[in-house]
Amino acid sequence: MEKLLVVFGKPKTFLVCCFLIFSWAAIGLFSGITLWLERIIYDSQENFFAFRRKPNPNIIIVDIDSETFESQGTSWPWPRGKLAELLNIIESGAPRFVVIDILLQFPDPYEQGKGDLALEESMKKFGNVALVSLTEENISPHGSEIRLISNLRKFRQSALLEGFVWGIVDSDSSLRSFNLSDSRLGIESCVLQIAKNLDRRFGEGFSETGESQESRIAFSKKDGGIPFLSAHDLFSGNVDPSTLKEKIVFLGVSAAILHDYHQTPLGIIPGVEILASSLDTIISKRTGAIKKELSWRLGSAILGGAFGLFIMGNLGLYTIAISIVLLLFVLVLGVFVSSYFVFFPPFAPFVLSWIFVSIIVFGIEYFFSFLETQFSKAEAKAAGNIQERFFPKEGWESPQG
Repeated sequence: MEKLLVVFGKPKTFLVCCFLIFSWAAIGLFSGITLWLERIIYDSQENFFAFRRKPNPNIIIVDIDSETFESQGTSWPWPRGKLAELLNIIESGAPRFVVIDILLQFPDPYEQGKGDLALEESMKKFGNVALVSLTEENISPHGSEIRLISNLRKFRQSALLEGFVWGIVDSDSSLRSFNLSDSRLGIESCVLQIAKNLDRRFGEGFSETGESQESRIAFSKKDGGIPFLSAHDLFSGNVDPSTLKEKIVFLGVSAAILHDYHQTPLGIIPGVEILASSLDTIISKRTGAIKKELSWRLGSAILGGAFGLFIMGNLGLYTIAISIVLLLFVLVLGVFVSSYFVFFPPFAPFVLSWIFVSIIVFGIEYFFSFLETQFSKAEAKAAGNIQERFFPKEGWESPQG
């Protein structure tokens, strides 16, 4: 600080310090500065750990895939009678729950309503069917408005439960988190209700629709991830429905023609797998929200800057190289610890603040070193000039010769 005052004077030093402090604080204040790096860190973390997590063995997906479409020879949406037929085949295997990831919003236009009646009766008979509803959020002059798109009342009344599915799509069109409950709607998600039906303890720590809750999705891809079973194999009898005994069955669509796919940190994934992974996240006790609040970002930025300042000010020789190595070590350690404890603080402000402060300190030290070199050269030149005056290069001769 004393050197800055000598070089720039008080007013300029004050302005320089204010600019540097504001630039440092901006890293924590404005999420747009760090968002790109935060996503890189999070997506790298998810890609690393997803293939080391085992999914719950009781979750399985019955998939209406392209092969099923071709073999059944019907257009989409299917006649409800066909859906009721598939549900009866699944239920013959005595699963614990069947989650139908298909919105039954309108009456069946086929078979004069007979298919609706058959599906309704199957739901009542087995009593273990969960339905999904959709949410639609719109921005109006009065603020954010949410509309719940539900199934037909007769299906809601016949099913065990109905809950919303709400994947949170980020600005880069990637889906990383999901909502567990929403205070504005006053209801809970489908997967949270199922988890509570399995064991009330899975609901501990989540508000009873008092506050909105969200969690990142912990995908589990070890040993192939959540298993898929083609609905075609059930229709054709290639697979015995008894394989579904005591399983939580997600019935959904992955046929490419229906475009029910979403971008995730692991790439493009069918919507039904994302829904199943959301339940797996809850019952495997991996729920945890990514901390996005201002206080967390500022704290992360301050901590990173403090580390960078301490390292640059105390390690001397090879400081930059040591600082980079330590930064990478702390970042990797933090990622592992956060994944183990299912706690996700913002790492990007920490990293960028460390780098920013290190560069500034290095730049200031280099600048003063440059000035000292220039001063030394100037002093040497001035000393040389003085010496030339006292000791001229040509020999001195007296007036007498």
